[in-house]
Amino acid sequence: MVLFCIEGLVRVSINMEECVVKPNMVLVAAAGSFGQMLEMSPKSRVYVLTMSAEAVSVMQIGRECVNLFDKYFSRRKVMEISNGMMPMLTDFYIKIRNVLASEDFLFRQQAVEGYLKVLSAYGCQWITDYYAANPAKESDTVGDQRIFEGSSTL
Repeated sequence: MVLFCIEGLVRVSINMEECVVKPNMVLVAAAGSFGQMLEMSPKSRVYVLTMSAEAVSVMQIGRECVNLFDKYFSRRKVMEISNGMMPMLTDFYIKIRNVLASEDFLFRQQAVEGYLKVLSAYGCQWITDYYAANPAKESDTVGDQRIFEGSSTL
C-alpha cells in the first residue's frame, strides 16, 4: 500500500508501529503488512494505492531498486518529498485511476505496472539523494548504496 498525504494529518498503525503522515509525505507498507487507520484530521486529503503481492511481484523494477526500497522502508514507514513533486505524482495517479475506470480500456495491468515503475524510479532517486546528503557509516550499505538511519526527509 502507498498512501500520499496531500493535506491534513493521518495517524496510522503499520504492523503495530504507529506513525503520523503529514502533507508531502508518502507512507509505504509492504505486502502482507497489517495496517489500521487510527485518526484523520477533519480536512485531510489522501490518495491510497493498494495492490496484491502478486501484482508487485510481476513488475520488473530491478534488483538494485528493490534492495534500496527494502532496506529504506525496513527502518522507517514514511518518506517526505518536495512540495513540487507531490502534485506531479498525484496528478499522474488521478490520470491512471481515471483510465482504469474506463470500461473500454483493455490494458489495465500494463497501465498499473507502468505507474508503479515510475513511482518506484522516483522513490529510488529520492532515497539515493537522501543517502548522498546524509553520509552513513561504511558498514551501512546495500550493494553500492549507502544506508542511513535517521529522519526520512528527502
